[in-house]
Amino acid sequence: MPGRPTVEEGQENEEAPPVKAISAVRDAGLYDPPRVGRTLALCPGRPGLAAGTDSLGRVILMDALPPGGGLACMRVFKGHRNAQIAFIQDTAGIHLGGWHLAILTPARNGQLELWQLGPGGDRVARARCGRNTRLLAPWPLLGAGDAATAATVIPGKAYILDGNTGALSALHVPTKEPAQKVTAG
Repeated sequence: MPGRPTVEEGQENEEAPPVKAISAVRDAGLYDPPRVGRTLALCPGRPGLAAGTDSLGRVILMDALPPGGGLACMRVFKGHRNAQIAFIQDTAGIHLGGWHLAILTPARNGQLELWQLGPGGDRVARARCGRNTRLLAPWPLLGAGDAATAATVIPGKAYILDGNTGALSALHVPTKEPAQKVTAG
């Protein structure tokens, strides 16, 4: 391909040229000049799976390890301006796959949605939490190296913080299929 360095037969490429992040995003079809990435969450139980939010009010579910390599956009959720996201695990094992994406959208009166992961994953729950609600997903700081701190954080858990009352509730995947309410406790 033009513009790409090639290696002749018998010649080793000792040092690969640096790859610009913007070219990877452009090649994946996610390059959009007005779009600005806001947040990125990695799924602790599914390597390579990530979700991100952007300035255009979208939540994008991405797979960084698809067959054949590259970056695959699995799903785009529109209309989630200033969304907060987290991955939670179905500890009861009711839903296939066991991992869900939680999306809290303050601009929609604090609507919280839980989605099964995958290209055709269904919404398994929806609830109104209020505009001042925050979605918290605790993670140890990268490079902190404190085993005691890392041991107290449970991957796959998320919490709802009510900004009006200060109440903190754990977020759980509903156990009935289909569920209409998100349980907190």
